[in-house]
Amino acid sequence: LSADSGNETAELLRLLIAIHNSSALPIPSAPLDEPFNASVGAVIVNVLWFCSLVISLGCALLATLVQQWARDYKRDMKSGEQLDEALLSRAFNHIYIRMGVDFYGMDQVVYLLVSLVHVSVFLFAGGLLLFLFPINSIVAWCTAAVFGFLGLTYLVA
Repeated sequence: LSADSGNETAELLRLLIAIHNSSALPIPSAPLDEPFNASVGAVIVNVLWFCSLVISLGCALLATLVQQWARDYKRDMKSGEQLDEALLSRAFNHIYIRMGVDFYGMDQVVYLLVSLVHVSVFLFAGGLLLFLFPINSIVAWCTAAVFGFLGLTYLVA
């Protein structure tokens, strides 16, 4: 999304060679600094990839939080077993925890995480294909075929 410094260096070298070769001729003017504008394709690819990255990182963070909650729940249940807690007390504890899971919508949080991971993969795949087609159509079509096969396998599963 920024100007290629290699192109700028090559242009300056061309200018220096032209100056060196034409010592009797007038010195060519320096190339005009034109503002760099990224292509629409490059912007779209970067938007898809960075959105995929941010969603993946958010999912990793939320999944870690859900895993910690599950670990805490498991630890609390094991501590009740070790203390020979009464059956009625353990039942009430399970009900209390289940009410908390329902109240805070933990089932929906887990479903949301799975959905966001799917969105992230689709965004990355789309960005990858948009990136590959201008570079090499054979590689792009082979990659698209693999994505298509995996997509069909996913839908069947």
